[in-house]
Amino acid sequence: MGQGRRVQNTNGPVARHLARIGIILAALATLATLYATLSPRPPGPELQGQADKLAHFAAFLIIVFPAIVTRPRRWRWVVPGAIALGGLIELIQPSFGRHAEWMDFWANNAGILAGALAGAALHPPLRRWQMRRRA
Repeated sequence: MGQGRRVQNTNGPVARHLARIGIILAALATLATLYATLSPRPPGPELQGQADKLAHFAAFLIIVFPAIVTRPRRWRWVVPGAIALGGLIELIQPSFGRHAEWMDFWANNAGILAGALAGAALHPPLRRWQMRRRA
């Protein structure tokens, strides 16, 4: 209080709009990931080794990042939900003619952690940009 800092309204219309966009982008990324991981493999060469793990990492980073960057407090449910989703995908993939792999699960979790950390780190600059737009 003694610092003379002005309290910013984090629930204004622009913040709510960005928060909705974050959830929509996360939902679209989740649907794309579900399609990619549970649909039959297309004919042709499969991703091998590190490329496959990088795809898992990127998919889950892209799921988590937009939800966290637009509202960091979401980590309380987004991170556990994404971890559960990654685990569930690996458990049910054999039912869809795919292979379950522990390393895929760990690559998913690494992407979740990276997305959450990057989102939390980039939230303050996003908020500053948002406040300048409102001014």
